Amino acid sequence: MHSDVQWTKAFERGYVSGHSEIREYWTSQWTEINPNVQPVGFNERQDGTL
Repeated sequence: MHSDVQWTKAFERGYVSGHSEIREYWTSQWTEINPNVQPVGFNERQDGTL
């Protein structure tokens, strides 16, 4: 990401700017939301894709 990047604070509204603010924002988010996902199943389509 560019050093002047801005990121939307989806759950809080507003933006954070720069690498350190974005890192701090996501570090805070991962303490509230578990980023791990366990698939419960897969469905194969007629064209062979999942």
